[in-house]
Amino acid sequence: MKPSAPQSQAPAEVRFSPFLPMLLLALCLLSLLSWNLYLVVNQRTEGQRLVAQLDLQLNQAAKTEQKLQVIMADLLELAKQDKQAAEIVSRYKIAFTPPAKPAAVKSE
Repeated sequence: MKPSAPQSQAPAEVRFSPFLPMLLLALCLLSLLSWNLYLVVNQRTEGQRLVAQLDLQLNQAAKTEQKLQVIMADLLELAKQDKQAAEIVSRYKIAFTPPAKPAAVKSE
């Protein structure tokens, strides 16, 4: 056996595949977009719930206003004959003004 001279070996070239980093980046982006979509859907649902709740409150307010208008009209009629009712009307300066008619909307 002959002793061989040490051969200088070139370092082996290490090659990395870009697949794994791109996959991780895509997964991060997908999770971020999914989270944003989840938040938008929740906000929309909450907004729709609030609109429905406000509609209910608006309807209740309209009914209460109608009842109070009837009571006020009765009190004004009673004030013509009863001193105590007239005193309440004058103390709180109650006057009946019929509600204005809504403006006519032109349709084109």
